[in-house]
Amino acid sequence: MILTPWVISAIINIFPTAEVGLKVVPFKTYGLGGCTFALTPNTTIPKPFLLYTTASYYIPTFFMGICYSTVLLKTQREIRLKGQTASVALRRRFEISRTLFVSFLWLCASVYPINLVASFASRRFAADLSLMLFLRWLSTSFGCMNPIFFWTTSKLFQAGIGTVMKCQWFRRLRRGNITMPCSVTISKARDPDRLTFSKY
Repeated sequence: MILTPWVISAIINIFPTAEVGLKVVPFKTYGLGGCTFALTPNTTIPKPFLLYTTASYYIPTFFMGICYSTVLLKTQREIRLKGQTASVALRRRFEISRTLFVSFLWLCASVYPINLVASFASRRFAADLSLMLFLRWLSTSFGCMNPIFFWTTSKLFQAGIGTVMKCQWFRRLRRGNITMPCSVTISKARDPDRLTFSKY
């Protein structure tokens, strides 16, 4: 199972590497640098870029969405059935699955637009610098936005960040007395968001 995504990715990228339908060329327009896809001369494959993005983006994210939605809905259903008797572990699982689902939605919102515009309006995409820069920024903003989503949707993440910032290791580091960082332990108290630190 671990090798399956790697094998699929290798198969998908064989075609542009071998210049079948698509090829990778230097992106020299507007002096932006980097590389981009271009159609190979006299290609007979209809909409090769759309086929490439379907195999590399749309189908994988479809299955990702099914997995995230299944875990989120199942966990939510268990919490509703158990009500106040729901365990701390179950509530944490719901919070984590909700956070990951929101992150998944942002992934789709950030990578779909540039692929759709490049597939169905490639001429305008190549000619409109503002549109190109915005879509490229959007597609690369996924990683930097993740911490914001984690912070706004997860109390456990907020508690962990707050506790780390208060760790005595940072205080000793500022004094020049460098020691091993403290280790994280999850409290068994009723508060599921409480984290404590202990020295090695």
